[in-house]
Amino acid sequence: MAKLVDAPHSKCGGFGHGGSSPPLPIKFVMLQDIIEVQTRENYQLYLKFEDGNAGIIDVSEVIDFIGIFEPLKDLDYFKTVKLNPEWGTIYWEHGEDLDPDVLYSVITGQSIPNFQIQKSIK
Repeated sequence: MAKLVDAPHSKCGGFGHGGSSPPLPIKFVMLQDIIEVQTRENYQLYLKFEDGNAGIIDVSEVIDFIGIFEPLKDLDYFKTVKLNPEWGTIYWEHGEDLDPDVLYSVITGQSIPNFQIQKSIK
């Protein structure tokens, strides 16, 4: 199940209009953390999310192996992928990591939700 998370108050008092209204709390939907990763053939990874959704993703179809991701072209290095439970995503030793929301979207076919700004009702 998606989590609704409180974010810090908006400092602009709304949608960037610079008005004098009090700051609005921002709430946004966070998708599921990755709880398991297993390497498969080539650049494929099996990922399991905390809500039970799971599947295989071909990382070569999601990223270009340039810039920070260039070391991932080396399949031996690619297969050293690790899970960081604190971040809820996967990463590699040289600092590469992938957004769990994007990976969840690819595996489940669901779109990535935009954050929703809601007023506090007092």
